[in-house]
Amino acid sequence: MIKEYFKRLLGLSFITSKAKERLELPNLDKVYLLYNSKKKFSDDYYVDNQTADDLSLDNLFLRINYTSSKLGQQYLYYLLRYPPKEKNILEYINYCDVNHDSKNAIKKKLQKLNSDDDYHIISYLTNESIQEPKWLYTTYLIQVFLVGALIFSFNNHFWIIPIMSLFILNFVLHYKTKQQFNNFFIGLSRITVLYKTVNCLFRSNNFKYNKISPSLDKAKSVLSKLWLFQSNSLQQSEVAMIVWLLIEIIKIVSLVEVQATYRISKRFENYKPDFLALYFLVAEIDVAISIVEFRKSLPVYTIPTFTDTNGYIEFENVCHPLVDDCHPNSILINNKSVFITGSNMSGKTTFLRTVAINMLLARSINTCFASKAILVECNVYSSININDELDEGKSFYLAELSRLKYFVDLSTEPKQNNLFLIDEILKGTNGYDRCLISEGILKFMIESDKNIIIASSHDIDLIGKLKCDYKLYHFKEDIKENELVFDFLLKDGSTTKSNAIKFLKLLQFPDIIINQLKA
Repeated sequence: MIKEYFKRLLGLSFITSKAKERLELPNLDKVYLLYNSKKKFSDDYYVDNQTADDLSLDNLFLRINYTSSKLGQQYLYYLLRYPPKEKNILEYINYCDVNHDSKNAIKKKLQKLNSDDDYHIISYLTNESIQEPKWLYTTYLIQVFLVGALIFSFNNHFWIIPIMSLFILNFVLHYKTKQQFNNFFIGLSRITVLYKTVNCLFRSNNFKYNKISPSLDKAKSVLSKLWLFQSNSLQQSEVAMIVWLLIEIIKIVSLVEVQATYRISKRFENYKPDFLALYFLVAEIDVAISIVEFRKSLPVYTIPTFTDTNGYIEFENVCHPLVDDCHPNSILINNKSVFITGSNMSGKTTFLRTVAINMLLARSINTCFASKAILVECNVYSSININDELDEGKSFYLAELSRLKYFVDLSTEPKQNNLFLIDEILKGTNGYDRCLISEGILKFMIESDKNIIIASSHDIDLIGKLKCDYKLYHFKEDIKENELVFDFLLKDGSTTKSNAIKFLKLLQFPDIIINQLKA
């Protein structure tokens, strides 16, 4: 029990055994590629890095991931970081939940996009393509001059010299272009698989084909031109080698592959929105199936109900998805923020994470680890595991204050609903300053009815300062027969009970220290 106490005191993560079984997924950096590409050009709300670290979003992703393709993995993680405003995915969830046989058939099709190369499809679709060079038009002049030189060479062998010079120039241009576009054509080969998968899905299932049909047609107009490059792989036998060599010489002499490469690249750039439409359709369908299977793995879950009432959150029997044998709790927040007291490891931090994670899952995958969930959509921000930033010369206290200043600025935004979770507020400073500054910050942030604050502290001096403005809750623990006993249940009201001295006895501190504290 003492060992468990220190594990909780140090903030070590508890991962369920089911989650541990799923922690073997490699290439998380590649899973992030969709999220990172969106972050480059979007000002939409996203779960910032501090909140993601506080809530162990990587582990949460691994816990809920039942996808069949690399695209699905990327989109699932993306949803956790960029909770969507529109719930388009619900259509596919409902379809896959009802049509079990179709769901299994779809999964087999999606597995064709489970190569590691498929992680990079999103990079090809979001990164800028290679621009057409100014010298490209001179290749047409080179072709004309080369044909003329070949004709004149029949009567004058002098023309063989410019012919050889032009051949060498063409050789350099041909292979320089081929090397430059190597990754591009690898990407197109996987995008071709994406196209075929979407085409197969929407012709064999009852999805809305008309919506995606124009994008499929445009994709086909690009990919159908790739036949010219298929000879690049004809090197598997002696006969094939001879055929490949002849075709390669023709390509070098004519520069047809160089010109076609840039034409395809330009058309691909123009049709990127259509290819992205294919990407997101596959990803959404994969994630929809994943959500259906994930729900079936749970003993209890609920589909949340969203309300327009500012400051409203109601959870019944809500649990943390990464904590084994998590004790369910219930809470009703109705336009009055929450202040939670209790000693370390009594359950405050886990409860804050539980609420935050379920708020995010409600928006991202329309699923909560609870028996009931009614809530207003909120942007979630947390301050739980703040670290000092020595490389920037910031102490722990200054880093914590910087985070709280960020919250204060966000709390004045009139157009958005915010949920702020603050664990052990200002624990990096002395008791007098902590109470004074915490009171000012926490009272300022509730001035807008669009803000919900759930703050915790084991500092009982804050209770009297906040009891009129915040709904008070507490967790408690007991020491029985030299063991710490926790029920991890959220209770109404506050507590002024302290077990600090009992903890010293439990850990067998010298009696002289304990007696001095009692005096």
